[in-house]
Amino acid sequence: MKVTEYKLLFEEEKKAAYELKEGIDDLNYRLSFFFASNSSKQNRTVKDSIENLNQKNHDQKNALSILEEAKKEKKANHPKEIKKLHRKIVSYIHPDKLTNVPDDILAKYKEYYHLATLAWKEKEYSNIVMIADSLLISINDKLIHEYIDPGIISLKQKIIDIKNNLGYHWYHIKEEEKDNYFKIILDNCGFKYTDEEVKDVIKRPVINRKTGTRPKNLNRRRKINGKHKNNPNS
Repeated sequence: MKVTEYKLLFEEEKKAAYELKEGIDDLNYRLSFFFASNSSKQNRTVKDSIENLNQKNHDQKNALSILEEAKKEKKANHPKEIKKLHRKIVSYIHPDKLTNVPDDILAKYKEYYHLATLAWKEKEYSNIVMIADSLLISINDKLIHEYIDPGIISLKQKIIDIKNNLGYHWYHIKEEEKDNYFKIILDNCGFKYTDEEVKDVIKRPVINRKTGTRPKNLNRRRKINGKHKNNPNS
């Protein structure tokens, strides 16, 4: 069934997007040890180099999907059939109506409600159809053809774009291969380095900290940065 295929792709895209973000965050953390802290020009060069390593630029070059093109052409009003589906969804799972519901089901319904609210706002009608199907709300074939079919095409393209991204590759690289892979990245960024520095940076755990707080290893990072700053070959 088309809706089932869409659901599987939706979950795959969500998982891939999470892995992409984790990979980018981790890779940027590793690369930050090689940034010259007072060289904004070098930082821009490194940033540009990283972006050029991606087979496709995730932010700027993702082709607009059929569904996204269709959204631009939509009028401000939502289609009648979508309005009906949305009303039924809200009547089923609005938080005010979820009393005496088991915790596991309550968590799932809250997730559906949040997704339905976002889909309504963003006119992601394929997601509204998906949620309605998950709630066993009757859906006619016209809605499947109009929203799910192009939605499948859109999700497939998004997944391809994500998996072509350097951050996604970094997330999935095997631990024993990270040193060599990281050296390739450093070479493309124009950095000079030693094997010891690479090993030290790769083995360092990511420090989880609140936004705006200073990392505990800031002095260590500055020390490494200073090596590169003072290295005439950097």
